[in-house]
Amino acid sequence: MNIEIVNVVAVTFLNHMLDLKAVSSLVPNNAYFKLENYGIKFKRIVWKFKKATIVISESRILCLGAKAVNQAKAIMQKVFNVLKLHGFIITTPFNFKVLNIVAKVDFGKGINLEDLAVKLEKCIYEPEQHAALIYRDETAKATFLIFSNGKVIVVGLKSEQHAAKAIENLASTIEANEMMPVSIYE
Repeated sequence: MNIEIVNVVAVTFLNHMLDLKAVSSLVPNNAYFKLENYGIKFKRIVWKFKKATIVISESRILCLGAKAVNQAKAIMQKVFNVLKLHGFIITTPFNFKVLNIVAKVDFGKGINLEDLAVKLEKCIYEPEQHAALIYRDETAKATFLIFSNGKVIVVGLKSEQHAAKAIENLASTIEANEMMPVSIYE
């Protein structure tokens, strides 16, 4: 079973507000300044790297799309250092925090979602609405989208180790529920 990290979302919060107009003058061509209006003006700089995208707002730096935690941390550290070098960040320490990791795994065998939906608590399975069974595992603190072809998407993770443990828990839960016969009198 091969676990693949498909997205790491991480943040570093700043202790002060950035002047995004000034910051936008020093970022390269692969970055752009964007002003959006959602009832209030929302300013941000979007800086695309080969392996991730950095979104700089007035009070935080966000990383999206990295495939590993150390990759997200390295890219964010690079951006943080550039901002610090040019005097935009003065007192804020680099405080990297993972917000969410999305992973996928293929169990390599089909899963009977109808049977699993009956046996699992805290799951939603409405095949007319969505092809996956949605299962929230409170002990692993993760949410799974389980497809009948054996592929699973996991969200709500905080580390690669957390991903491995959550998927291990899911595998044992599926195996335990496949072996239990369903009584028609339950």
